[in-house]
Amino acid sequence: MGAENQMGPPVFIVGEQRSGSNLLRVMLNQHSKLAAPHPPHFLERFMPLMPQYGHLDRKSAMAVLVDDVCRFVEANPVPWAMDGPLSRVGVLERCRGEEGLLGVYEAIMSEYAEHQNAERWVCKSLQNIRWVEELERHFERRAQYLYLRRDGRDVCFSFMNGFIGDKHPYCIGRRWQAIQDSCLAAEAALGGARFHQLSYEELVRAPEKTLERVCDFLEVPFEDGMLRYHEGEEAQRAAQMSAQWETVSQPVTSDRVGRGVESLSREEVALFEAAAYGGLERLEYGLLTDEGEREGLADAEAVKQYEAENKAKMEASQSRMDRADAARRAQQTAVIDEIVGRMATP
Repeated sequence: MGAENQMGPPVFIVGEQRSGSNLLRVMLNQHSKLAAPHPPHFLERFMPLMPQYGHLDRKSAMAVLVDDVCRFVEANPVPWAMDGPLSRVGVLERCRGEEGLLGVYEAIMSEYAEHQNAERWVCKSLQNIRWVEELERHFERRAQYLYLRRDGRDVCFSFMNGFIGDKHPYCIGRRWQAIQDSCLAAEAALGGARFHQLSYEELVRAPEKTLERVCDFLEVPFEDGMLRYHEGEEAQRAAQMSAQWETVSQPVTSDRVGRGVESLSREEVALFEAAAYGGLERLEYGLLTDEGEREGLADAEAVKQYEAENKAKMEASQSRMDRADAARRAQQTAVIDEIVGRMATP
């Protein structure tokens, strides 16, 4: 970890999408000691590219990486609350070349937190659960993790009726199960001092008590402003950028708890539970279908058909996305495409 960075331990929100993670993020962002920008997804997008950057102990290679990552952040579909572009020189000064992408990650997040006069930063890049070992090494086993879970059938309903993500119940269930397994494995490895589990259901039903427990875990005092998250600039900014995030500008409600259970067909529930029954039982959400109803649904040939249907439904849903929303999301993809194209050129 760069010696120049004097931030408190970083906080990583992990779990599956459509589980209330943006709600938790904007709540935490209202705390005077925490800065929680819209997720940068550094590791998910740049880890596969890192072999192409060469030896980062060369100043020129490190400068290219820093500029690429900064450009990617500046193309975020929800702009960060900054006065201007990220300081490439400032980011370079914060990190050593041997730290690579994680050093750049830490430097950028720290620069943002300092700009917000915060003592710690929170990252809601949910896919970071895939790189827990790397995060642990870089942050010298100081990082803290908030694992937010939600009844998978409600997650399934949300995905099926949104513009992003999988659309077939079995495919949604398979992914949901894999992510819960990863989070629970990390929890077992790290222990309660640095890994805190909470549910969407308790967050919206008892927000004050739930946030008090989160603050105790993070060792920061609870602040009433966290409950007024929807009045904050960050929540308003996110809600204006996409219909996917419009609920964060509204007061907390438990109206969406159980919506999937109520709205999915029996067949859709069976398909989801065929892929995710283990996680539902382990997290004590229970099952709505019996073994007979799920029998044969996970056969290899059936799964191939689900995957084909899922792909077609995903393409159809994206074509219905609001044009302005789609254009904002495409900005980061364009940055990555430009980088990949540059790397492919001798």
